[in-house]
Amino acid sequence: MAGELKVLKILLEEGSLSGIAKVRMANWSGELLSSPREKSEDLLEEEDIHRYGVYLLLSDEKAYVGQSRDLARRLGEHLLGKDWWDRAIVLTRIEGEAFDRSDIDYLESVLIEKAEEAGTLDVDNHNHGNPRKVDEFKKAELDSFLENALFIMSLLGVSALEKGARKERPLIEAPGHPDEEGLRRRRKGDAIRFLKSKGVPVEGKKANYAVLDQKGKSFWLNPRPERLEDDWWLILNDTEEKRVHVLFVPKGSLRKEQFLVRSDKPYYLDIHIEKGAFVERKSGVDFSPYFLEVVSY
Repeated sequence: MAGELKVLKILLEEGSLSGIAKVRMANWSGELLSSPREKSEDLLEEEDIHRYGVYLLLSDEKAYVGQSRDLARRLGEHLLGKDWWDRAIVLTRIEGEAFDRSDIDYLESVLIEKAEEAGTLDVDNHNHGNPRKVDEFKKAELDSFLENALFIMSLLGVSALEKGARKERPLIEAPGHPDEEGLRRRRKGDAIRFLKSKGVPVEGKKANYAVLDQKGKSFWLNPRPERLEDDWWLILNDTEEKRVHVLFVPKGSLRKEQFLVRSDKPYYLDIHIEKGAFVERKSGVDFSPYFLEVVSY
């Protein structure tokens, strides 16, 4: 038997998934917006996200689920407070079909459950959302909404909420092949795929990734202290000179006490590695002995 016919409208603002994508579906009251991190300032200008909704922040390894009465304001806060994510997925309703507070409480809690089951939930999701306060009719309506949203996410290459997702493939698939454009995006996955295509055996789950800062002076990393208890890869993308620096720190070579922590999130280390010298700016730790390779693109 043929499956249900689905008719989608997809607006690609730059002609590809490298930019902001807006997706709607016939007989669906929702709208899904997908944006890479480097386009998030443009996403915040979208009229559609100044309303109730839920969102996901995604990297190749983990997912964060949240909700807000003003999605634009909340995502703006995450630009400053969370530096690890590569893509944002926003779920809201088209004008005239707006969510209320109980709706987004329910949607958030279900999405958190799915991320937990998939093994992708970020540790910053300390709670499991607000209590669900919807009746059986509203529940059926919202479950149907989510079913369509998850279908669209799968079409966009997002597997973060699928069971066993972390073990099988990156949680967000990059469109196309790794190239200069991909490396200029703030995407760890692009850099790892590029390095592996050049024969560099980087272990993505044991790696931290950073792009040269806007001043062109250093690479900012926020690893969790536990990262130092295992072999540690550092991927530093110099987008000015178009070179990816690869460093490998063997297990036990460095201690968390050697570094400062973030004042706002003390469970993250605050590491700024200077370009050229490869010395950590605040602690003076020299990373040059761990230099493994540099690959130009």
